[in-house]
Amino acid sequence: MTEAGHIRILTEDREPFAKLHQSVIEDHRISVGARFLYAVLHRLGWREGWTGLPGYSGQAGMAEYLGISRASVTRYLSELSRAGYITVHHRGLGLPADIDLLPLPTGSANQAASD
Repeated sequence: MTEAGHIRILTEDREPFAKLHQSVIEDHRISVGARFLYAVLHRLGWREGWTGLPGYSGQAGMAEYLGISRASVTRYLSELSRAGYITVHHRGLGLPADIDLLPLPTGSANQAASD
């Protein structure tokens, strides 16, 4: 039997990091980009809130912050909303939306497939 490889953390860097719950990592209903955006939203929500990005606001600002297109941010938010991870509250034309990160869904496509 072949021994499994190991992952070692060799840095002393203690800067804030984003974490991603295992159920989100394994949820194949959403794209890798949506999973990444969820981790970023989670980190920013704990650190400073959605409006706390200096010089950035709304989906266009989030896209610029992440170096992706606004269309990608919109698509990822839609995926996360359909999968039950977030609720997006649109506040009106020209205003950034409020985003609520919801409790993790109790059932996912992966769980149903493994039952």
